[in-house]
Amino acid sequence: TTTTNLLSSHAPYTQSQPCPGFDPLQIHVPFRGEGPQYPMPQRAWRQKTVLDTKEGVTRSLVEDRDEESYYYPPPIHIASSISTTNTITTATNNNINIMNNNNSIGDAKDRQLLLKQSLCITNLPEEMLLVIANWLTFEDIVHCRMCCRRFKYVFSLAKTPWQRLQFHSIERVVSDALVSDALMIAQEFSSVQAIMLDTCAEVTGSCFVGCVPLPDLVLLDLSDCTKVQTEELLIFLSSCNTLRILDISRCISLSPILVSEIFGRLSSLQTLRISHMFDLTDDDFFSSAIHSSSIKHLSIKNCTKLTEAWLDCLPRTLETLEMVDLPLVSDNIGMLFQGMDCQNLCNLSLAGCCNVTDDGMTLVLSCCPNLHFLSMAGCYIITDETLHAVTHCIELQTLCLSECNNVSDEGILHVVCTCLDLTRLELADCGNITQAAVDVMLHANIQVLR
Repeated sequence: TTTTNLLSSHAPYTQSQPCPGFDPLQIHVPFRGEGPQYPMPQRAWRQKTVLDTKEGVTRSLVEDRDEESYYYPPPIHIASSISTTNTITTATNNNINIMNNNNSIGDAKDRQLLLKQSLCITNLPEEMLLVIANWLTFEDIVHCRMCCRRFKYVFSLAKTPWQRLQFHSIERVVSDALVSDALMIAQEFSSVQAIMLDTCAEVTGSCFVGCVPLPDLVLLDLSDCTKVQTEELLIFLSSCNTLRILDISRCISLSPILVSEIFGRLSSLQTLRISHMFDLTDDDFFSSAIHSSSIKHLSIKNCTKLTEAWLDCLPRTLETLEMVDLPLVSDNIGMLFQGMDCQNLCNLSLAGCCNVTDDGMTLVLSCCPNLHFLSMAGCYIITDETLHAVTHCIELQTLCLSECNNVSDEGILHVVCTCLDLTRLELADCGNITQAAVDVMLHANIQVLR
């Protein structure tokens, strides 16, 4: 309902159309990079004397995409792995034949027992098992410790895998007991640098209660941990003074109090990702210490009660800002950006902020001259007027305009002719862009995704 009211307050917007007589094939786009420049592909529908824009759009929806080769690599051949398996099988069969031909071994039961013992990895000495453990991942170490008591002890001595606890790669349900056991071993034999619990939906956070402080912890990923509680997490974060990256995306059980406390407790935090915290408001940011923090990368997604007012407390150190699917953000964002110092801002995403019009986007882009990445996907109100403002970002390398149906060939080609560092363009579901304009950009070695 709120979104409907905001849209009703906007002036009627129209779809951008090229000037009469505009022909995309006549636009010269500077070639990107080095290497051979391939000839323009010939299209049957281009042979007509007059280029019909609507027909071009229709044909472009069913035509083969030349750009698909950039994103679908050829399948990996497995001939080498098959040959290796055959070699191992042949060597094992040879050993069996030699043992069967040796009459000094004894009867058939003794031969089978000796063969079983000789091929069992549990009979290897401890030193050799530790050498093997140094080449294994954290997932393999956890699985090996479940085999027997000897493996549980020996593989706990491996130092390298315990530095990065990658629980998300374990092919079983990760419980609080498993996390507590791993943390206890890691603290004894190594210094933990990263804890990755993403997609571990059964973890509640009780595994962090009573945990010894981790002085070298740099990364904590809790994305999709839907049962993690705020109290347990705050107690744990109080002892993580060196934490620099925190991901609490889609942790729907966390309360906004965490955001108010997090910047005061984590003085070294540089990257924070938050999404689907539906009760998060602007006041939670105002009551936090984010203005005096050293945060560099901030991602806020699907927090439906946030407006643009909280931007007023952002620090000058910010390099990446993602504001995705925030329906209450309006054109006032442009005025707030004018009061900010955006010289260090290199990556900006306003995807899904569907109530921002050309006026707001123009003010925002005029304050961000050093952007390398820009996403306005889903901002279906913007037209070619916003694209003309994009030309102020002369260092732009990637531009995402998916579902922006009101931009035209003329606006897109004006951007690629001005921003000479632009090498990737996402135009999915942009029905007003013709295949002729796409071919011109592909001919200039620009990757176009449709």
